Amino acid sequence: MKNAFNILILCLLVTSACFGQDEQQKTISKVFSGKQKVSVTHRYGPLQVVKSGDGQIKLTATLSARTKEPGDMELLEKQFDLEIVESTNILDIKTNFEIENWNSRNGIISLKFKDGSRLKQVKDLEIGFLLEVPNLEELSLANKYDEIIIREDISTNLNINLYDGRLQTANIDGQLKIATKYSKGSIGNFTNGELNFYDSDFNLGNAQNVLLTSKYSKLQFSDVGAFTIESYDDKITWTNVKGDISIIDKYSDFVGGSFANGKFELHDSKVTLKDGESLQLKSKYTKFKFGTLQSLSFELSYDDKVEIVSLGSLKSKSKYTDYNIGELKSGLSVNSYDDDFEIERFTGPLQGIDFTGKYSDITLILPESIDYRLEAYAKYGKIQYAESSLQTNYYKEKNDEVEIKGQTKNASDSSPLISINSYDGKIILN
Repeated sequence: MKNAFNILILCLLVTSACFGQDEQQKTISKVFSGKQKVSVTHRYGPLQVVKSGDGQIKLTATLSARTKEPGDMELLEKQFDLEIVESTNILDIKTNFEIENWNSRNGIISLKFKDGSRLKQVKDLEIGFLLEVPNLEELSLANKYDEIIIREDISTNLNINLYDGRLQTANIDGQLKIATKYSKGSIGNFTNGELNFYDSDFNLGNAQNVLLTSKYSKLQFSDVGAFTIESYDDKITWTNVKGDISIIDKYSDFVGGSFANGKFELHDSKVTLKDGESLQLKSKYTKFKFGTLQSLSFELSYDDKVEIVSLGSLKSKSKYTDYNIGELKSGLSVNSYDDDFEIERFTGPLQGIDFTGKYSDITLILPESIDYRLEAYAKYGKIQYAESSLQTNYYKEKNDEVEIKGQTKNASDSSPLISINSYDGKIILN
């Protein structure tokens, strides 16, 4: 066994010795001026962008490799070139390396080019691209199987297209458009963003407005002005959303801080947010955790779990949903089917309660200082209330039905109304 291992090591050393020890290079350099829109499409190596010190656009593309035979490097150099298209204001650059097939095994690369020529013994093959630019109107960068690096803050509208690579940028003073697949990296602050991620992992800085489309990705944002999200099976976090947030999602996890107003359409998602003003929801099989909300409205809730520390008002149409509310302030309007409500305390000021339920139980602990009117009807269920504090104007009980109308002692016709319509539920007003 030891002899076999020694033979393997010897073979690797012999193979390595067959290659030239010094890396060989071919470099193409160009200088341009007066262009405001620059596009670079690159492949087979890193694409780096730095700021130009003299206002000119400079590009340096370098092919480097180690080859076995003397003529191999010449063949590589013959296949390598830059395709440049320019007009008065536009510069379009493409790295040309006409490969039809690239195979790598144990660090040894075999190549078949589109013209039919072949190389079977190449090592350490890479094409590096360095772009120096001043402030531009628009910069577009594309790379595949390698990285895009913008090392310094840049003032331009930036377009990025990256496949199976790494992206790293400083701050961007301009609009950002990104499309990535199987990629990762970090992005600094930017103004507005139109972002498309697929199976990617990114950390992003602050932004004013973000339009995000994502699938199978892990994304972390800092502060966002306004946020629009369409996602599928993602993990997305942010610090705070200063404006409004909109989400359409399936199977994703969201964690964030405060927001202004929100509108979510969710399926089997998980949402953990802090404080917000108003939130409109349509959801199914979703878990919610909130801090303080001024108003929460469910267009439809199905088999959700809702946990809120403090809520101003609740409006919902729901089925098989569990509500856990620490504090409810002004009231609720609920159409409920087989839901579970746990409301720890009702603080007021009361604006009204409208509860229609089937197979649903609810307990409302009202402050003694609240005056209200009561209109309640129940069938096959139970209504429990503080009889000593309620002046009953109408009471009817027949078979499995009960109907009650009344008001607290100091209530008037303008006092808030508590309306109950229950079927086979347990209603407790204390």
